[in-house]
Amino acid sequence: MFNGAWDNASGTIGVVEMARQLKAAPTPKRTLVFAHMAAEEMGLLGAYAYVADPVYPLETTVADINIDMLPLSGPTRDVPIFGKGQNSLEDDLQALAEQEGRYVSDDGQPEQNFYYRSDHFPFAKRGVPALSFGGGQDLVNGGKARGEALAKAFVTDRYHQPADEYSADWDLTGAVLDGGLLYELGRKLANSDEWPEWKAGSEFKAERDKTAASRK
Repeated sequence: MFNGAWDNASGTIGVVEMARQLKAAPTPKRTLVFAHMAAEEMGLLGAYAYVADPVYPLETTVADINIDMLPLSGPTRDVPIFGKGQNSLEDDLQALAEQEGRYVSDDGQPEQNFYYRSDHFPFAKRGVPALSFGGGQDLVNGGKARGEALAKAFVTDRYHQPADEYSADWDLTGAVLDGGLLYELGRKLANSDEWPEWKAGSEFKAERDKTAASRK
């Protein structure tokens, strides 16, 4: 057993902090659910268990925003998401990112099929528009070259290894910025009457369309 300070305790504490902040904010129009899924590495078992017995019906679940890890290498210009081109949540995130002079990108590794390997995927299979966030590599200080080097070093030296421990020299500014974007996205959706949509051509659109009458 490894402590997994970055993967994925960083994301876990991000979710806890967002929940705390949203609890302190004015009550939104829609209900927010904060869930920590277990057994992802064993086949997304916790996420599949939730969609089999959800707290609220999936057909009226507005969206799923998935956070695995938050960046620890400083602020980035890019805001990568897995499975770019799937649904309108990325457009909402892009609008928020542009207000900060940033941009939404893909994860740069389509061959890894990351969109099919994290806890949002069981929600997507059941039709819930799902967004899965990844840490950026276009660093404000150092650009893509430095960001890519740090990401490679993490995979080589820390990923799923005992070395993934907390360090007092972490730069948490990027984590705060990215967490803030996802917080604003969640808050926007919770105070809206709009329903995110799967884009034409998405393999998940047909499943969501089956329950369209529930969202009238």
